[in-house]
Amino acid sequence: MQGLLSKFAKFSNKQLTNSIRRFAGNHHHHAGDQADRVADKIIWINIQNRIGQFERISAFEGESLLEALQRNKVAGIVATCEGGEDINTMLEKPIDPVTYGPFCSSCQVVVSNPWRNKMGNLHYLEERNLVRSSYPTTENSRLACCILVEKWMNEMIISIPQNPNSVYEDNM
Repeated sequence: MQGLLSKFAKFSNKQLTNSIRRFAGNHHHHAGDQADRVADKIIWINIQNRIGQFERISAFEGESLLEALQRNKVAGIVATCEGGEDINTMLEKPIDPVTYGPFCSSCQVVVSNPWRNKMGNLHYLEERNLVRSSYPTTENSRLACCILVEKWMNEMIISIPQNPNSVYEDNM
C-alpha cells in the first residue's frame, strides 16, 4: 500500500482530481484538454431515400460510406459484393494497382454537389462497374463501397437510386 501511495505522491492535486473525474465519468473538457469526444468524431450524412424522404445518419472518419449505410440500416443498399475484395480495397490511399475492386454496383449512391466535385475523378474500376450497372447513372453516381468517409463530408447529401431491374430490392 505504501508503494502505491508513493507513486501517487508525485502527481499534483489537479492531475489526481482530473484522473478521478475521468474514471468516475464526470469529466468536463477544459481549454487545452486533448481528450476526444464521440460527438466530435461523428460525420453526419443526409440521405434522400428511394421514396424522396430524408434521413440523417452518423458515419465515422475512415470507414466506407457503405459501412455507415449498412450500420444505419438504410433501405435500398443491397451491397451484393460487400465492397469487393477485403485485402486490397478501393479505400486505401494510394489504391493498390492489383486490386480487383468492387464486383457489383448495388451500393450506388448519387452524391450532391459540391461534395461530388470535391471527391475528384472516379477510379477506373469504380467507373467500370457504374457503366455496367443496371441502375440509371448520372455524372454524380458513385459506389458507396469506394467512398472513404472524411471530415469534410459532414452534412453531405446523397440519394439512393431505385434499381428498376431488381425484384429483391422492391421488398425492402
